[in-house]
Amino acid sequence: MHQLLKFLNYTFLRGHCVLCNTASGRAFDLCRVCEDHLPRIGHHCKVCCVSLTSIAAGSGSSINIDTAPALSLCGACLKQTPAYSQTHIPYTYQPPVDHLLWRFKFSGDLAAGQVLARLLAQYIGERSIGKVDMIVPVPLHWRRQLNRGFNQARELAVTVGNILDIPVNSGVVQRTGHTHAQQGLNRRQRQSNLSNSFAINAASTQQLIKDKSIVIIDDVVTTGSTVEAIAKLLINNGAAQVKICAVARTPLEN
Repeated sequence: MHQLLKFLNYTFLRGHCVLCNTASGRAFDLCRVCEDHLPRIGHHCKVCCVSLTSIAAGSGSSINIDTAPALSLCGACLKQTPAYSQTHIPYTYQPPVDHLLWRFKFSGDLAAGQVLARLLAQYIGERSIGKVDMIVPVPLHWRRQLNRGFNQARELAVTVGNILDIPVNSGVVQRTGHTHAQQGLNRRQRQSNLSNSFAINAASTQQLIKDKSIVIIDDVVTTGSTVEAIAKLLINNGAAQVKICAVARTPLEN
């Protein structure tokens, strides 16, 4: 049904690029030229997905970052392994991806959100990320969701789940308190802000996640504090493995 509706939509309403505002020339609201110019993340830490290109460039080292095995992990992950095992993120949080995310998240531009979700699904589908039993979107507190009108992570997760045929469960994890916005906070402030902010919904949900491989979906990963807090919660409640997927990763220098 989902594929049929998409076919009918693009048969009668041709694709229109959300970036350059011209006909996309395909059944997708993003033209190939604009897609080709999106800021891909490049060489990155295999666990947290932080870009390693900028790290090597900033050090002035002549090491070939594409072949040096020691640079497959960032310093933070070498020092302390996160609760999650993998992170898959296609883009850096730079123009025009940051503008699309802003339009989606704060202006309710669901067309931009659908484009981002399809790009994320395409990226995940092209990679061997292993078994996935369930997608869990990062939850919003009910006050913030009421104010925004939707949870951007859930919107992304539902589209990705439909495309890749993976069940989505947005009721597994809940926000237990209304935290301050994470934007503008450093890593330590974010961790403090998120202290005791998430909980598993009920004992029945614990049975649902027991021994399962779970993917957490969010729109942007900055310090990783949010997804780490949720991953720890899932692992502590019986999940076998947790992986992270998001549209964009904030550059380390930001």
